Amino acid sequence: MSEQTQSRKIHNLLKYGFLLLAALVLLLQMFNFKSSMLKSSITYLRHLPPIVESATYWFIPMVFGAVYSKRKLRFNEGFRAWAIMEVTLLAYYLVFFISKPWHLNVWRFWGILFPILTSTSVLMTGLVFGLLVQPVIYDWQEKFSKKQSLIILIALTLLGFTLSAGTYEMNYSIYGLYLALPFAWGMFLGKVDFSIKQTAIFIVAGILSLGLVIVGVAGFNAVYWSQIMSWRANPSSWNYQFLLNVTSPFIFIIALAAFAFARPAIKALEVKDLDFLVPLIIFMQAPDANSFMSSFKYGTGSRQLNRMITILIMLVIAIAWHWLIERYLWRFKPVKRINRFLYESKSFGAAAEGAFNRLWGWMKYHHHRTNLLTWTFFFILSFASFLVESDNMRIQITTASNVNAVVWLVGTKLGALILTTIFIDAFFTILYFVTTRYWVSLITTSTVVIAWAVANKIKLDLRGEPIYPSELSEVTNADSLLSMIGGQKTLIMILLALAAVIALMVFCEVKFKVKKRGNWKRRGMWALASLALFMTPKWFNHQGSAIYRLNRAFDNKQSFRNPERDIQINGPILNFLNYIDLQIMDKPSNYSKSQIQKLYEKYQKVADQINKTRTNDLSKQTVIFNLSESFIDPYTFPTIKFAKGTKDPISYIHSLKKTTTYGSMLSAGYGGGT
Repeated sequence: MSEQTQSRKIHNLLKYGFLLLAALVLLLQMFNFKSSMLKSSITYLRHLPPIVESATYWFIPMVFGAVYSKRKLRFNEGFRAWAIMEVTLLAYYLVFFISKPWHLNVWRFWGILFPILTSTSVLMTGLVFGLLVQPVIYDWQEKFSKKQSLIILIALTLLGFTLSAGTYEMNYSIYGLYLALPFAWGMFLGKVDFSIKQTAIFIVAGILSLGLVIVGVAGFNAVYWSQIMSWRANPSSWNYQFLLNVTSPFIFIIALAAFAFARPAIKALEVKDLDFLVPLIIFMQAPDANSFMSSFKYGTGSRQLNRMITILIMLVIAIAWHWLIERYLWRFKPVKRINRFLYESKSFGAAAEGAFNRLWGWMKYHHHRTNLLTWTFFFILSFASFLVESDNMRIQITTASNVNAVVWLVGTKLGALILTTIFIDAFFTILYFVTTRYWVSLITTSTVVIAWAVANKIKLDLRGEPIYPSELSEVTNADSLLSMIGGQKTLIMILLALAAVIALMVFCEVKFKVKKRGNWKRRGMWALASLALFMTPKWFNHQGSAIYRLNRAFDNKQSFRNPERDIQINGPILNFLNYIDLQIMDKPSNYSKSQIQKLYEKYQKVADQINKTRTNDLSKQTVIFNLSESFIDPYTFPTIKFAKGTKDPISYIHSLKKTTTYGSMLSAGYGGGT
């Protein structure tokens, strides 16, 4: 065997050994060892998981920095890491949603499309940011001597710990910007050769730091709680875990020791090898990783053995996934095109300007601009329909409290707003296919949505409930409806409004004519898809169905207990669709006409036997049943209080409690109109 071949084998052995060990460390952190280890009988092991996590936040960026320290990067390297993160998240959540469909929701889908904006993985955010600023760090380190660079890095590390006071939390993407510091350390250390003596010193320092952190955190924990129990401190006075915080210099020393130990293997790594670590980071930090991975059972009866099997399976998946990405992802035309564009960009400003010009060029194209403006308008229309149902811009989130409508809708009901927008656009698409007139379809859609929202609000104010599908038949009784809302005067106002709407349609069609969107075949396909969409409410309340899961994913959740709250949080369109097919009762097992006939025959025989000796005649008796939905127990009404000494107005009914069946009925409101 030649010396070159043997050297290559050692090189590969170091590289693959490091990647395997790094993979196991990352995959171990899929599980929530923080909470389980806190119950450990060995006090000094309770804080080991957060120490490993903080050290990982340092070590991984240092490895990336070292590998990428050899040359000044182009802007496509950050995109490369981001693209791998995107496709991995897409595959991960696809499997997650198939196996656990009840966890599907719009926010998680949003996290797939925009993982950095939604803090899906803080570590990946830090790596992408580190790759973006690598050219700046590279120029800076080339400008200064090694000693000057070392002093600056040490100063920044100590400054980061001092300014954060050990309270820096890696729970949002913005905090990932801090990881540019360990990335810069990695770039610096990647150009430094460690002697055996220096490596030994770093490793010993790392072991001592680990021991100091383990003992120190346990000790400070005891001091902290003794102060709390003796009322000498409050919970926010200081952080007893500051030694294991990601900004802690001791965590840096632990990571530095690991880096020094693995230095020969890190030198053997190439850029494509780092691509293997990206999916592993996603597996480690995906928001549902712990609950998802812990749910797999293999019939072993051992939780720890189940975890070991899961780790091995995920390792095999990561290897296969890395192979697929390297073989196919970079051949995908959109990815290839973006990668080439960023590679050719000479500066961040040039890349930003080029991206803006391409986006603006796409938006300037008539078809795209029309679609984008139409969808934006429908979202605003959807938002307005929700606001119409509010009470003076307040929404009732519980029976005892309400909140600002705008803030609450934007912050928590984005899914329902998007789903409403989709249904509005579907209605528009059907009209557009039939009329082939853009403004006629748009203005008609807007008029219907606004009128529907206002009509629901009128009924809500009068009766405390929205319009239900069963009430649409009342349209045939136009005279009665008009008398409820103002008679002939209202009719005249409606006719004038319709005339104004028609005039507006004609004006827009003549003055601002919009070309047809796509050919008739494409518009026909979209119209058919829109019609199919309007069939889906038939399954909105069928628990377990795919439509039910998807509907719930958009946060369209109907309580059927408080109509006013339901229409305010779901909007007038979704609220109406939710009532199209109510599942009042689940179909019993073995339910059939023959089974009911058997029950009838069984109890007919029982009745015939009883009637043989019955002396009274039901036809000669009088049964009185009094139903009054407006009747309540005044002592339970929340706004009524009786003066001391007042006689009980329903004393007889209260006396019936002791002699007959008695209870309370859940009602959506007081004084329902039977």
